[in-house]
Amino acid sequence: MEYYWALLGKLAVVTAIAFAAIRLIQSRRKLKNVPHATAEPPPPPEPLSEKMAAYRKAQQDKANLAQMDYDKLVITLSGGALGVSFTFLKDVAKQHPLSHTGVLFGAWVSWGLSVACILASLYTGILAHRRAVRQVDAGTIYKQRPGGLLDFLTTLLNPTAGLLFILGLVFIIRFVYLNPYG
Repeated sequence: MEYYWALLGKLAVVTAIAFAAIRLIQSRRKLKNVPHATAEPPPPPEPLSEKMAAYRKAQQDKANLAQMDYDKLVITLSGGALGVSFTFLKDVAKQHPLSHTGVLFGAWVSWGLSVACILASLYTGILAHRRAVRQVDAGTIYKQRPGGLLDFLTTLLNPTAGLLFILGLVFIIRFVYLNPYG
């Protein structure tokens, strides 16, 4: 069991390093594109043609629909995997002694965190949209990241949820492999 906790700890460290690297790259890109403090803010983009505006709206609608489908899918798969693993443990594994329960616990934690990440991303996404609207109203939308830190958190939480679901699958496959039933 200690081995799996160590593995989970290493995964957390690698994930933290990857997120820090992404943040560093993004901040360097921002510094390259930031005009001097005395410069005027960039002008708003020129209006799009009617055809291009319709295309842009269609692409935004598709992206929003795909994001909603992704969120629903991850929640369904993670919640379903939790339910199936509980049923498996109750009905199939009850006649056999269990070993390597830390791996099973790792799967449950991964799936639970996956659902929590999706729920958190939905909430931070709503707050980021509200903040972006306030930025438009205040005229600071071109000076700051739209949605601010909340948008960045939403951007991180969505793929993290998918990765945690996959990690849970790896854990449960390992658990079943180490506990032959049947």
